[in-house]
Amino acid sequence: MVADTVPNDKDHPCLVAIGDPWQEDLHVVVYADTYPVFAGKIQEAVMVLIASYYVFQVSWPVADKLPLILLTATVIPEKMVSEIKKYKTVLAALEAIEAM
Repeated sequence: MVADTVPNDKDHPCLVAIGDPWQEDLHVVVYADTYPVFAGKIQEAVMVLIASYYVFQVSWPVADKLPLILLTATVIPEKMVSEIKKYKTVLAALEAIEAM
């Protein structure tokens, strides 16, 4: 089932969730270029998804632009948006966010 959810290499970074969103067993994975860059809780996955766009300097897809703007404005303080671009990896960006 999980193998069927892997995006193709033309897709933007994305979040894939499998399972019941109201249960603890929800499986959430963030993909970038067909590679799983994170698997874990939804709250952390959203932060990794947003960080993936900034760290890898990927433009938001037109269809998802407004939801991503909302998530970014909600999750990352405005001053952090410019700071996150300085990091070379998603992990380094997340460590900086966690240290705030």
